[in-house]
Amino acid sequence: MKAKTARSRKSAKDPEKQGRSKPSTSDICSAKRRINHFIAEGFLDRSEDWLKAWYRYDLKYSESSPSHVTIPRKNLAPLLDEARRNRDVYDLVEHIVNSKRAADIDLTEPLASFQVDVEAGRIVRPKGSRGRPNNWGRDFIILNVLDFMTLGDPDDRKTWRRLTANRELKGTKNISESASEVVFLALPHTKIGHVARRVIEKLTEEDRKRKEHDEARSLYLVGLLDDLDDLDRV
Repeated sequence: MKAKTARSRKSAKDPEKQGRSKPSTSDICSAKRRINHFIAEGFLDRSEDWLKAWYRYDLKYSESSPSHVTIPRKNLAPLLDEARRNRDVYDLVEHIVNSKRAADIDLTEPLASFQVDVEAGRIVRPKGSRGRPNNWGRDFIILNVLDFMTLGDPDDRKTWRRLTANRELKGTKNISESASEVVFLALPHTKIGHVARRVIEKLTEEDRKRKEHDEARSLYLVGLLDDLDDLDRV
């Protein structure tokens, strides 16, 4: 009887834990699917500049087989101009070239001339910036999945709700904490692996970190919706 009374007093002292329930398996699986989606899109393995250029210049894989990377004709010259200055964008252009050659697709101008200059040594791969590897891709994925878990999928009205582990509690802070817990439990089941809970929570607290990812997120969403240039791609 005394033990029961002690437990009751402990719960009364910590009202947050009283209404707390564990995240559901479906919530964790939903987060895992979303994380794996972004990994499949290349956000974990590619650099920030590589990915931003991919979406800024509206690159897409062709629907024809064998598949190769295509780009709106009007975007090709600006992409090549940036590739002369940026190492990661240069690597992206070489990725385009390799995909076309593997598919036995002829290079169109000005890409063909650019590649001739590369192979002749007139255009060289720009120098990269020194420094330790960062976690930009990992953080981008986590922030986007946190938004998905709190706001739902913008393309699926049925998901427009706020998933929370603390379902009886109200307020933005509790919603954010709940989403962090779901993502924390989902990450070890993906290629990203374990990430400390505090690291995940700090991402939601730092305005600077979130703003750094806003441009890439906007470019990504526009890229999903914009099919206006699909008739003139090379």
